[in-house]
Amino acid sequence: MRRVFALCALLWTAFAVAGTEQSGGLILSFRAGSELHLLSSSMVARVAVPRSSEGPSWTATAIVPSGAIRWSRAFPVPRAFHLATADEPMFSIAIPHVERDDRITIRDERGELRWSQVADMTMLTAAAAASQKVAKDIGSAIAATTRLHSSTASHAFLRQLETQRADAAAIARDGERDHSPTRPLPQAAKNLVTTASGGITYSVTGSIADATRPSLVRAFNAADGSFVVSTEQDWATQRFQLPLAAGTYILEYDDNLENIDSPFFYQKPTRSLPIRVDADMQLPAATRDHAAGEFSLLARVPCALVAANNYLQGWIEVWAKSADGAHIERQAKLDSVSTQGLDGLCEARYVIQLSPGSYTVAASPLGWEPRRFEDVQVIVGERVERAETFAAADRTLVWRGVVVDASHQPVGNAFTLADDRIQGAAWAPWPDAMGRFEIPYRKNWVVDFEQPWWTATESFVRHVVAMDEIPLPSTVVIDDLELESVMDGGLMRLYGNGDREKRFNILFIAEGYTDVAEPFTDANGNGTWDGFVWDDLDKDGVYSSADRLQRYGDYSSMPDPELGSVPTARNEPFTDLNADGVPSLDDPALFLIKARDFMRSFLGSDFWSEHRDAFNAYAMFEPSAQAGYSIYSATGEPLVSRSTRYGASLDQSRNLVSVDRPAAMEKALAVLPEVDLVVVLVNEPVWNGARGNVTVSQPGSMVYMGAGYDRVLRDMTPSHEMGHFIGSLCDEYSEFNGVNPSNGSTSIWCPNASYSANPADVPWAAWLSTVGPAIPSRNLDESIGVYEGADYYPGGAYRPSYRSTMRDLSPLFNEPSRAALLKAVRTRVESGLATPHSHRAMPLVLSRTRKAEPL
Repeated sequence: MRRVFALCALLWTAFAVAGTEQSGGLILSFRAGSELHLLSSSMVARVAVPRSSEGPSWTATAIVPSGAIRWSRAFPVPRAFHLATADEPMFSIAIPHVERDDRITIRDERGELRWSQVADMTMLTAAAAASQKVAKDIGSAIAATTRLHSSTASHAFLRQLETQRADAAAIARDGERDHSPTRPLPQAAKNLVTTASGGITYSVTGSIADATRPSLVRAFNAADGSFVVSTEQDWATQRFQLPLAAGTYILEYDDNLENIDSPFFYQKPTRSLPIRVDADMQLPAATRDHAAGEFSLLARVPCALVAANNYLQGWIEVWAKSADGAHIERQAKLDSVSTQGLDGLCEARYVIQLSPGSYTVAASPLGWEPRRFEDVQVIVGERVERAETFAAADRTLVWRGVVVDASHQPVGNAFTLADDRIQGAAWAPWPDAMGRFEIPYRKNWVVDFEQPWWTATESFVRHVVAMDEIPLPSTVVIDDLELESVMDGGLMRLYGNGDREKRFNILFIAEGYTDVAEPFTDANGNGTWDGFVWDDLDKDGVYSSADRLQRYGDYSSMPDPELGSVPTARNEPFTDLNADGVPSLDDPALFLIKARDFMRSFLGSDFWSEHRDAFNAYAMFEPSAQAGYSIYSATGEPLVSRSTRYGASLDQSRNLVSVDRPAAMEKALAVLPEVDLVVVLVNEPVWNGARGNVTVSQPGSMVYMGAGYDRVLRDMTPSHEMGHFIGSLCDEYSEFNGVNPSNGSTSIWCPNASYSANPADVPWAAWLSTVGPAIPSRNLDESIGVYEGADYYPGGAYRPSYRSTMRDLSPLFNEPSRAALLKAVRTRVESGLATPHSHRAMPLVLSRTRKAEPL
């Protein structure tokens, strides 16, 4: 106790005599609900000066007993991403020195008092005691980090990673959205809903009787035809609910944008008769008109295009504009192929279905400019056909070149993916052993080049190219990220020049990584451990469909174990020193590899590759007693228990992983006062589709899953999560059912979402066309519009583009998001990275090429 009081007195004296704001202070950790709840506090020797940030801010102030202000500083409004709406974000802030009896207050962006407390002796003593434990932990962490820096990952360990099954494509498809079960919108008392715009609305429920695919339901004002609100029919209950004020409405049922892989290229929305709403009501089941005809393109093409059994044989893209203004682009199916004719060409017939009506159509195989057909009249039950010849000499949209590394050596068998930016459809045009490639494409596609995943052990990053209106380079350089391993103040600096004032500083902290090296029996002499790591989630002692397992070593090529068997029965034996069931071979090296992979994926993505000089990255290794994280069922039942540094646990109800954020943040701020983002990197020995999450404050915190079984370099999750933190970007995907509770509000702080569909209200109004596009937008193209679905709900919230990194982890940010990111980076780096364009066209994305955005 005497030592506690002595430390308290020492730090208290330092506070009192400090001459600058960077002297010692307090770290305060809160839970932010309707009221702020102080979770913990600790003392710190140094506090960084306030950092600039975008968006609304709260203010922390120290007031002396006389009423004068000792200091005041702003920090971003705390906001948690990927957590349920009702969840309360935890955040930490570092405040400058205080003296005994100072009152510390926090006010929100409206100036309203959210928290107030006097810094009395009790508070300061508790903070001093907490700082003792933090200091002890930091000392151990610095020692462990120093040991890691002085060692290197063993060759056997790298082989252990590199022989795992490559599931990168599956992870990219799953993304963060697909791991999230939907939740029904909570019903208010008596089904009355009060929207953000004010006023009582009634609950209008119904269903679509013949719905075989997800469908949007829109409400329009019957008097003037204006759009009111929309939602998506719940796929589980086959019902929808709309909050509508008293009035008369026409409902529209549309499955067009929700089902881009359906056989219908365009199915005209069905509209109801006028419906009078003056009370809660349930509508009769609606039916839609599914009548359709067909458009056929009889394409005479080189026989090699359709003869080989490859992905391109069925790829004809069709662009169409219907009479009602819908502009949609999709793939047509291959219906039939003829034998070779006298002209050396084959006839391939491609077919799409369309609702009856008049269309303008453009179509072509990949590699050819589209041919345009005006006034195509589609009739119910009939086929209208056009014939065109696509000679080899006319195949001008083909990109030929070679892939090289930073030393301009050819990269054989580079991992290459072409993405159409609309449907998410993609194909892999693999370069040959000498790095040579030939890629047929259509404008607005994106091509992503990466080193083969099994060779990217140190520094290589992806190279992303947008196929737009510029000459394409004949040589693609997958350049060097120049990762480092420099001890800097007890931390390992992985990236950057160490200038902390004009950089965003990222700190990786280990969670669920052990420091034990468990020996194993290499029965087959291949140098790796071979076996299954198994999570028996139903706890029945045998393998079942509810369980999760991961293959290691030579088991990567083995089929799943039989149901009812014990997966680990044939594993190579290992000595489980910490009783976690996971063979820990070299977890410190695994942590370091995962932190570097994060930086490669992050700084190789759209926008970030152009602004790599805006970041420093540091790592601090802290061992846990056991590997991985705990798992709890959706009802809270413990399924897997692990003893880890920050208590990481997976909640199966939404597959979200949480950690003790205050403990991690206290340590991070004590060891790196200028930290901007703390990434708690969680070890994941068995992939569970677990989702991380982000809390935006100053500093921000991220929980990120570092899957220990695979090197996933294509992952867009780091880019997405950094979009939240750097640019204050909202999520653009839908996760919950119903209408966003903020529907109708014209106030939102993020630049890429809106609760109002009025073009004048959306934050990206400057990007919208002046010709009066339909609201909400129904075009499947790259134009900026007002698209339904954002901020976790399919209705009552809107986004700027059909796809984007913030929507579905697709390769590119939309224009408003890129502009917000650029503004934030400029503010921090203060080096005039670029000059804004005078037009709104999105610049092309080329690795290491800086482009500008309108602000």
